[in-house]
Amino acid sequence: MRDKGVNENKRELFLSAYLAEIAMFHASGYINREYTQKTEVLKLDPDNETSLSEVVFVKETYFLRKSGEEYSHAYMIFYVVNTIKGWRIYNLVHSSI
Repeated sequence: MRDKGVNENKRELFLSAYLAEIAMFHASGYINREYTQKTEVLKLDPDNETSLSEVVFVKETYFLRKSGEEYSHAYMIFYVVNTIKGWRIYNLVHSSI
């Protein structure tokens, strides 16, 4: 949902991936930008399948909207929780942009 919200410039869709907006990574920093993004989950704890929370390591790759060329990427560690609406990002633990 997060990628789709960025790629379609839809704030509500972007925020639907979160429990609440994270101050340092709020929607206005992602929506209406000159890029699209793709998120790849690199690691999560496979022993925690029944857990209500997880730590997830991801790579976000950013592409120029007009040309489709990759221009940057970031590695992030998110803390996610399982809600009645599915998994949601609770907090950003670390970011390496």
